[in-house]
Amino acid sequence: MNSKLRQNLLRYQNEISIIGSAVVLFALWSFIKMLAAYVLDKEHFRYFMEGNTKAGIIDLFFTVFFMALFFGIDLCMRVYVGNSAKAESRGNRKNGKKIGNLYIILSIIMVFTNIFTLISFIISQKSEFTGYIDIGVTIIVELTSTITLVEMIRAAFKIRHLRKEIIRLNDNRDRISEVKRLQ
Repeated sequence: MNSKLRQNLLRYQNEISIIGSAVVLFALWSFIKMLAAYVLDKEHFRYFMEGNTKAGIIDLFFTVFFMALFFGIDLCMRVYVGNSAKAESRGNRKNGKKIGNLYIILSIIMVFTNIFTLISFIISQKSEFTGYIDIGVTIIVELTSTITLVEMIRAAFKIRHLRKEIIRLNDNRDRISEVKRLQ
């Protein structure tokens, strides 16, 4: 039974390692997508640059600054979650420190954020919008990202459960051998 538990543990460790890499890739995708959506949208610049005033340029600067700050925080958070998942797969250590629950909590927050973003994206689309391919790709990528995070959370809990079970079985086996030795 212990070998079956170890086999399942290895399977989930491999799974969470791959998922951690996927989360990092989705982080880069999200950063590029958000940056392109705001930088390449001419309406944003047209709004700020109306009249070509100094106030419009200052507004544009602060908007770009805070959007870059928001995107940077999102990118760092997703990279942290992905790297923590990969560290969990290697034995629950990251830089010599025990991996806590922070990355799982952040993952749960990101799942709800992805769902909210996806719903608001679908609702905000106008019927005369002609880029149906863009809409379809965005929906597929956001759904995939959300499912990946959910699978990562599930695998993390499975790994932690299996590790505890293996330790418990080893402790019981050690106790039995100690009792036999003493008899």
